[in-house]
Amino acid sequence: MKSNTDHKLVTGAVFLAASGMIVKVLGLVCKIPLVHIIGDRGMGYYNCAYTIYNLLYILCGTGIPVAVSILVSEGAAKGDRKGVFLIFRTVFFAILPVGLLGAGFLLFSSHSLARWIGNPPAYIAISVMAPVFLFSCLSGALRGYFQGRMDMMPTGISQLAEAGAKTLFGVGFAYYGVRRSLPLAGCAALALIGIAFGSMLSALYLFLLSIVKGAWKREDGKSSYTVKSILKKLLSIALPVTMGSLVISLSNFIDLTLIMRLLPQTGMDSESANLIYGNYTGLAVPLFNLPPVIILPIAYAAVPKLTALRQAKQNDAIGKLSEAALKAASIFTIPAVLGLFVLSKEVLLILFERQSALRAAPLLTLLAPAVFFVGIVTVTNSLLQAAGKQFLPVFSMLCGGAVKFLVGILLIPKIGIAGAPIGTLACYLVIAVCNLIFTVKYCRLRLRFFSVFWSPLAASLGGVLTGKLLYIAFSAHLGVRWAGMVGILATALVYGVLLICFGTLCEKELAMLPIPQKCKKILLRLQRTKREVC
Repeated sequence: MKSNTDHKLVTGAVFLAASGMIVKVLGLVCKIPLVHIIGDRGMGYYNCAYTIYNLLYILCGTGIPVAVSILVSEGAAKGDRKGVFLIFRTVFFAILPVGLLGAGFLLFSSHSLARWIGNPPAYIAISVMAPVFLFSCLSGALRGYFQGRMDMMPTGISQLAEAGAKTLFGVGFAYYGVRRSLPLAGCAALALIGIAFGSMLSALYLFLLSIVKGAWKREDGKSSYTVKSILKKLLSIALPVTMGSLVISLSNFIDLTLIMRLLPQTGMDSESANLIYGNYTGLAVPLFNLPPVIILPIAYAAVPKLTALRQAKQNDAIGKLSEAALKAASIFTIPAVLGLFVLSKEVLLILFERQSALRAAPLLTLLAPAVFFVGIVTVTNSLLQAAGKQFLPVFSMLCGGAVKFLVGILLIPKIGIAGAPIGTLACYLVIAVCNLIFTVKYCRLRLRFFSVFWSPLAASLGGVLTGKLLYIAFSAHLGVRWAGMVGILATALVYGVLLICFGTLCEKELAMLPIPQKCKKILLRLQRTKREVC
């Protein structure tokens, strides 16, 4: 029975990681046609509404799935079936009024919010996000229940359904609005209706599945849980998770408010400021957010191992595991940094319309170095949480947010939109430094800089320079898009070869990476071949 449960859990976790990656890719795929259909100005209205919704959802609902899964798993481990039923019912009916209040706030405050951020036409797009908030809160509670029962499939399926509907209906509704010559703010709102439809579909699927799985079936007997104890423990778990997840959304919200309110001080009207904001958040930011998705499975994989080592008081092993996790993050983020820094224009021209891509390329170049620090923050957050220091990342986040706000206030009125990515870089640099200090202290981290940072950096330089030279050589013959693809593929290939030649990852470190066993065997065989040749 135990082996079946373990197999189910591992299979579900792999499916969940794969579905999460697909969801992120679909999010980028959705934005590519949207930029072509509604343009940078329309994306400004779209991202204004989505940023406000996302901040509100993280404040109110992002910690719920984690907290519910922990409570349900604890109750199930005790064999307290009535307790599990009580937890599920209590959380569902507690989150329902939260969802209704948040939806009402977005709906009835849309005009005030749009005027406050300096983008009045965006009110209609903000109001469309009201039902999204309600359905997202309900979906979070239901996903937490299934995850607590070690059933990851419903979460992955619901995320895929939501992302697919968002892409299909969002793009379709936006195209319909443009064909009917509706105002761009209305077209952006139609695109967001796709998100609303997707979130409704996800919540409906999870709710019907909960009925089929018997989650609503009343259980008899005694339980150690009460409504009061459930709500108290729910808040104690959800609060630090929420605060730790707030950093990216808070960073985006600071960008929204500062850009829309401070750019007019440079002599720009509100419509032009909205266009610049839409270009930055619609093209540069999605590519910036993509590489850290690869780091999340590494961070998640390190947590249970580190927790077990901490309980066994194996301090040396804790330090080695922490270093290996940071090295894995460096291997993925350093080439992304150099690739986006050197090839920002080439990457954007492959995906987007030429004028928009050229406008966003300098902003992506400024934003690229922050990818490395986001990877460090992602891993160190998980390491500190596993070490029982959940509130230390919150302190780091508050310091980084304060720095970003100050940098934005100082730079945006003087140098324009470029102040936003510089502020983001400063924000994550501060958070990463604070987290590393805490990790050294509480996770016994000992950094060997060459193997952790310099080896991936040298391999990345070789790959990026090769890709750039090939792009220059082939752009006149193949065109910008095809030459860009050749350059990016060459960069990845040369980087991988150099990484193996440098022997960056040892066998123990390869063993901890969340990649298929066949890939690990190939990498190990290549490393042995390299040693034999040398």
